[in-house]
Amino acid sequence: MNIVVIMLENRSFDSFLGYLYSPNDLPQRNIPSLEPNEPPFHGLNFIDTTQLANTFIVDGKTRLSQPPVPSVRATNSPGSDPGEEYEHVNLQLFGSSDPPPKDKPATMAGFLQDYGNEWLSSQLGVAELDTIRQIMHMYTPADLPVLNKLAKAYAVSDMWFASVPTQTNANRAFSICGTSMGLVNNGFLSDNTIEAKLADDRFGADPIGQVLERHGFHDWASFWSDPYPPIISDVPYTRRVFPWLEQISNIDGHFRKMDDFFTMAEAGTLPAFSYIEPKWSGEILKLSVMGNEYHPPADVTPAEDTLRKIYCSLAKDQTAWQDTLLVIYFDEHGGTYDHVPPPWGASPPWGNSAPIGLPKGLEKDFQFDRFGVRVPAIMVSPRIAAGTVFRSPTETPYDHTSVIATVLQLLLPNVPRAEWGLGDRVAHAPTFENVLTLQNPRHDNIFAPQAPPAVGTPLNYGDAFNLRHDSGERITTAYSGFFYYFPTLNAGKPVRLDFRGGWGPVNSGAIVQIRTDEYLKPILSVEPTFIFAGIRNFLGAWKDERDCYYYSTNDAKDYCQQYWVITKADGSNGPILYGDTAILVRNF
Repeated sequence: MNIVVIMLENRSFDSFLGYLYSPNDLPQRNIPSLEPNEPPFHGLNFIDTTQLANTFIVDGKTRLSQPPVPSVRATNSPGSDPGEEYEHVNLQLFGSSDPPPKDKPATMAGFLQDYGNEWLSSQLGVAELDTIRQIMHMYTPADLPVLNKLAKAYAVSDMWFASVPTQTNANRAFSICGTSMGLVNNGFLSDNTIEAKLADDRFGADPIGQVLERHGFHDWASFWSDPYPPIISDVPYTRRVFPWLEQISNIDGHFRKMDDFFTMAEAGTLPAFSYIEPKWSGEILKLSVMGNEYHPPADVTPAEDTLRKIYCSLAKDQTAWQDTLLVIYFDEHGGTYDHVPPPWGASPPWGNSAPIGLPKGLEKDFQFDRFGVRVPAIMVSPRIAAGTVFRSPTETPYDHTSVIATVLQLLLPNVPRAEWGLGDRVAHAPTFENVLTLQNPRHDNIFAPQAPPAVGTPLNYGDAFNLRHDSGERITTAYSGFFYYFPTLNAGKPVRLDFRGGWGPVNSGAIVQIRTDEYLKPILSVEPTFIFAGIRNFLGAWKDERDCYYYSTNDAKDYCQQYWVITKADGSNGPILYGDTAILVRNF
């Protein structure tokens, strides 16, 4: 079995996959089998979401009350990076930034308050309040077609939790070496102020690569795009923060660039274990840095494009693909909303004994005895049945150490867990190789071109269509101008468009956004308080001119959204159908 692992960034389960299934569209298989009265999917379509409303209170007055709803108004939603640190997570889960009493259940009611606190010092008008409420708007399968299609076509866990209720470094450390050495917030283990600000920690523990090497397994590689931290480092994040990797002979040969990954994947020559480090994004001093790992407030389009490219590269060599497992999961929720309370009862890496070997002790006196927020975890393989939802077969839920345990169990089947030497959390982590249920592998490619729907088929949000102008020409490939891209009309191959801003059928009279699937490269636009690197893939129009253009949606600014009203040309009501003549008018 060849294993490929990619850890993405800062999204909760509900925010990305909460609407994956519904009571009218159930999973085809649950692993393990469901207990009596156990829901087939812990998603937002299976509960009364009005009971999940979060409130935003200013000076004792409730300014907003908002339950989770579909869908997002921009592909960089939320428009500002939510709170990620331990104190922020406590507020999101328990309503206070202070640590909760042991075993106190999380209410999951503080996400709106925590996100809104960023705006407390400014005048809160309608636009600001509408921006704040976006933290409770969830992506739908129409908003994230690649991630949701992978989750539905293969296996998704709806009960997978981050290892620590905090931000990146602690959770990535648990995913690589089973401990964060007492660190909770980024920078705790850094040696100086600059490194701390850059989250440049060092974890003096055995990473999974060293365990493999120690037992004679050398067929692994880590693939990366950029060095991290920028400017001060010439090596990738994983190699820098896990310095014990340098003890491995020929360590340089185990770190390769992403171009090598795609070349080797297409040729079927990847190592038995491949770890992908994404291109980092996020927010620095209100600067939106564009990467490909979904970190808000960067646009999700590059991440969707990268996941599709990884899948298609792996599937190109069918012989190698038949015995490949692609693991896709997220490090932490990054302040985005989820409704399932994370459980207590996590095993500290040192078990029941007192922690030893921690360079700075336990940060915040956190005991590492509760999990972080639920995050997406998707398993992709030709040996996985479509429509699978899986949960832990034991009383211990899945967390990031389950990836370590599963990889080592598959690659080192004759080495007992006691010899891994990665601590108590890894030693007790449930594994997920039981999702590989198909004896005969599948041969489908879920992103292969599909035949167009028949005339008369209802058009849903996210469904592909072409637009034909009343001149008879269709919208085709965009061309670039100064800071903008513009659609063209001619008789050439039409581009794929789809409607956004809703979920389900598009009805006559709906207010929609229009998106092109062209990958229109980022252009930098500057505003007084925000520098935004966006993908110009939504169709807009000027108020006093006939020209259209492509622009970047931006959830940080309400006026950046451009909407259209679609109506049937014959004036009838009901859903828009393929083959209909429709009128699109810019909704100024």
